[in-house]
Amino acid sequence: MFRVDEKKTYILIIDDDRKFIERAKDTLTYLGDVVIDEGYTEADFYSLFKPGKYNAVILDLRLESGYEGMNLLEYALNEDPEAPIIVLTGYASIETAIKSLKLGAKDYLEKEHYQDKPFLAMIERIIIEDKARKMADRMISASASENHIIGNDIKITKLLKVADWLASEKESPILIVGEEGTEKEEMAEYLYKKSGARGKFLKRIIGTHEKDIREELFGDDKNQGLIKQAQGGVLYLEEVFRLSNDIQQMLLDFIASGVLKKDKKKQGPKIKVQLILSTSRLPVQSETNKSQNLPFFYRVKTPELFIPPLKERGDDILLLAQYYLSRLKNSGKTTADGISDEVSELFKEYPWPGNLLELKQVMEASALRAKLEDGRKIKVQHLPFELQKGFHDTGDSEPLNLDKILARTTLQYLKIALEKSGGAKLEAYRFLGYPEAKRGTLNSRLIKIFQSFPDLAGKFPGIYKLYLEE
Repeated sequence: MFRVDEKKTYILIIDDDRKFIERAKDTLTYLGDVVIDEGYTEADFYSLFKPGKYNAVILDLRLESGYEGMNLLEYALNEDPEAPIIVLTGYASIETAIKSLKLGAKDYLEKEHYQDKPFLAMIERIIIEDKARKMADRMISASASENHIIGNDIKITKLLKVADWLASEKESPILIVGEEGTEKEEMAEYLYKKSGARGKFLKRIIGTHEKDIREELFGDDKNQGLIKQAQGGVLYLEEVFRLSNDIQQMLLDFIASGVLKKDKKKQGPKIKVQLILSTSRLPVQSETNKSQNLPFFYRVKTPELFIPPLKERGDDILLLAQYYLSRLKNSGKTTADGISDEVSELFKEYPWPGNLLELKQVMEASALRAKLEDGRKIKVQHLPFELQKGFHDTGDSEPLNLDKILARTTLQYLKIALEKSGGAKLEAYRFLGYPEAKRGTLNSRLIKIFQSFPDLAGKFPGIYKLYLEE
């Protein structure tokens, strides 16, 4: 596989019309840091094309030499079945365009429309799809223990630079701030990996109505607490400001001295551990600010890593959507390998209140339905039903219950799969991407769904009876 600079965009244009190439190159400069190679003959194509090198290949199907560009398309797709090829035709031949799409071209364009907005949107989409697909392939083949933060938005690249620096410090506590669903835990794991710490990565999510967890954190005469267990490593506390003031003060004392005090009287051993803390809402933003332990807050607030919400990350929305889709495609859970232009536009407009968690669930549900229809692209009709409505609903409404959306969508797709299989369970499992050996995974999922959302049993009585009353 040809290796390139991932920060750049690589485009190949093959056309015997040199003036067209120059005009097209000027048009494509809006993409930013672009490297454009050009060729005019079939020999140029064979010389320049390498599997995995380009994020978009614009190929004229009629070259001056009389050589049929369709043969070049077939050659390229034989070498690289995922090659991001857009075919050009000056003849407005729908038949030829359809043939090229069936062979595996990503899209086609009538040459006279190369400066139109649809063309620019098309090539941008194909470039994003290609970059995300390659990113997914790399990460899937990488060690499962590695942790990655995905994104090209300037907010994310700056965030990672600061995170890399903080990870090398290893001493001061680090506070991660971000809305629900922004993957704060993944950032904590990223810091842990970058720090090179030899100890464990331990985590504790602090619940809304958390009881006293003093012994769990600091231990007692019989048991080691999480702080001691994380010796030489990282202890990650999610929603740390939910802790009581007393526990926050004990943490503050530990940060200051490095000495573990189980209570006010007993002096414990010195511990070297990196504390990574997170919150979805800073205390100063809360109506209960007066009850907060402000010395603790100001001590851990610096250094601070702020993870931007998904709606502020620009093209990362489509990059991440395509990345999740590529992972689903590689695992056999969908036939789709791209996202339609209409869905791309909807994704850009949608506010994503659930951030990355919501996007993952939307892609999982949409990919499943696309598979049931043998679709190659995620279309609006594949999106979760509540989300389709939400895109066009401008009025005030309740916040989306993401877990219930995914639960209902799973039941809707299982219903479709059972109808498609004539009620045969094993065949329905295969439609949904569950091999026979793992059908228990789906059964467990259904039990959990009906336990969590009993009202869905009345809406899907057939499935409830088939799976839970047998």
